[in-house]
Amino acid sequence: MKTFKLVNLITCSFFLILPTGCSECSDRIAMKPVIESQWWRICEMPALGELQGPVADRQHIVDHGFVQAEDGTWQLWACMRGTSVGRLLYGWEGRSLVDGPWKPLGVVAGNDPVSAESPFVVKKDGYYYLFRASSISFKTYVYRSDNPYHFGVNDDSKLIAEFPVKAPEIILHNGQYYISDLADWQGIKLAKLTWEKE
Repeated sequence: MKTFKLVNLITCSFFLILPTGCSECSDRIAMKPVIESQWWRICEMPALGELQGPVADRQHIVDHGFVQAEDGTWQLWACMRGTSVGRLLYGWEGRSLVDGPWKPLGVVAGNDPVSAESPFVVKKDGYYYLFRASSISFKTYVYRSDNPYHFGVNDDSKLIAEFPVKAPEIILHNGQYYISDLADWQGIKLAKLTWEKE
């Protein structure tokens, strides 16, 4: 069984830190981000068979998250919209972050594909937690598994929680977990997230 670690390359971008009288401020160097290479495609629109959408140019790969295995392989899970059932979660696996395209894994999670979107995986204390939003109920469903390859397809036996939250990301900062929410469509909100024993 593979074990995974969460890779979140942009966690710090959610925080704005304003210095107030800091002694090191005079040593700062103003910088800006620059894309320094050509883009490479790591996944492509898969052939979905009976799940293929009725209009090809309206089928899109959207919300996505990356997870890296301890053996170095990579997983990419993404929401696909415009399929014959609406939205679903689809996965790919790659041997390297810098090669592509990656191998399609197929539909990877969700009980009702029409409501599956915005996947986000957190590893904590030997378990993997999949947070996935629903475009139907406007809730987030949380699944727990000791196997990062299986959170249940057409099976909610690993479902452990529901939140009135839309498209969340989980952030660990200074030992505290936070959860984001855009459910009211008026901006992004944050709340503290804790973990309780069942």
